[in-house]
Amino acid sequence: MKLLNRALTFTLAASVAFGAVFVAPITTTAVNWGDLDLDIAIIQHLERTGQLPVAPTQPTPPAAPAEAAPVIPPSQVPPQTAPPAPPAPPATYVPIPPSQVPPQTAPAATTPVPPAAPAVVAGALTVAEAANRAIRNDSAIANSEGNELALDEAVRRAREDVSNAVTNTQITNANVDLMNAELQRSLNIRDTRIQRENVEFNITRSFNAILSHQADLEISRANLDMANRELAIAELRLSLGMASDLDVQTAALAVTRAETNIEILQGNIDRAFRDLNSTMGAGATGLNQHHTLVLELAYEPVVVTNINSHIQRFMDESIDIVRAEGQAREAGYRADNFVTPHDYMTGIIVTGRASGATYDELRETQSQHLRRAADTRQAVRDGVVRQYNDLLNMEVNIRATELELAQLVRQLGVSESSLELGRTTQIEVDRLRLQIAEMENSLQQAKNNHSIQRIAFNNPRIIMPGAQAQQR
Repeated sequence: MKLLNRALTFTLAASVAFGAVFVAPITTTAVNWGDLDLDIAIIQHLERTGQLPVAPTQPTPPAAPAEAAPVIPPSQVPPQTAPPAPPAPPATYVPIPPSQVPPQTAPAATTPVPPAAPAVVAGALTVAEAANRAIRNDSAIANSEGNELALDEAVRRAREDVSNAVTNTQITNANVDLMNAELQRSLNIRDTRIQRENVEFNITRSFNAILSHQADLEISRANLDMANRELAIAELRLSLGMASDLDVQTAALAVTRAETNIEILQGNIDRAFRDLNSTMGAGATGLNQHHTLVLELAYEPVVVTNINSHIQRFMDESIDIVRAEGQAREAGYRADNFVTPHDYMTGIIVTGRASGATYDELRETQSQHLRRAADTRQAVRDGVVRQYNDLLNMEVNIRATELELAQLVRQLGVSESSLELGRTTQIEVDRLRLQIAEMENSLQQAKNNHSIQRIAFNNPRIIMPGAQAQQR
């Protein structure tokens, strides 16, 4: 760092209330300051005199008097008066949730934090309540439930036909019809259950997405406040000849980006609530309602004692496998009871399409269904293994983030001690606190995502987005 080895006289012509400036001149002689020391002295002076906004959790000392100050060598410039720093946090430090990050007070001349879009805030909403509303509004579930009585009646009639059948052909056809009716009823029951459980799962994912956007919005507002403070410093350094116009423009761009990010996140929250309300069957007047969402997710590393048994559970519940195996049984039964068709008047063997499927065709149909069932079993196995590996990778990343967060917390303790000694500034400490809050937010979101994926991993009826193994 280049040292200033000359007599330095400068006037802090700044009362940095974003443009208007007045500060008592400070004259130094025979100064040997590095650029960093000079920056620290300037920022500390502004913070002491109340000309640079600081975090509301830190007390602001009274401003310096306006009359001329005596000539003081820089080595004797008194450090910033700060309350005694707390001891460095222990290893069991509990992270501060992003919602408790203290807001930063931006200077009056900066662009204010954009307010949240107006919305009608409803009361607390749980996943169970939202899922019940969505299920009542789901036409597919209503249709499946409505089909239950008709399918029960079809099974009853098929059983009567089996009882009344006399000839071999009648018996075979009646049993085929009964197998089809029982298969369709079984598939409908499974499908209805799958739809219900996936509605609740998707509501859980929607809650998590909205809460993540809201946490990101709080962090973005804190970032905007910090960007405004950085801009104030850049403008002061420019007035002292210590920065260029490009530095100020870069700081102003950071403010604009922070404002844009806030607008994007607020738009995402509004759209997510509209989608949620629409899923729950809200009318036009209720689409824009915002709710206080209640979501309880507990992070627990996944534990699988026997992966093959876990995979078998998914195979047993796969509706595609049940369908394919049921159709294979039907084709096999028809082949086993195949009788060469004859004309009942002449006794001549009937050929051509009028005779129906041939024996070979029935066996080929059976083989096709069995191959499809085997392919689906393999897809289920691959999907379960893939989900398991994804969960393990997420846990590795979570542990790495926890270690990185602990290191930042230790670094914060050092920075707070340096602040007490006057070797750093309040804004540097606040930057580090904001960085910790951002990492805490990211860590919490990673744990929530892991918890949601673990729900799908433990429930064979959950259909994950993009999954190929469990499709209705």
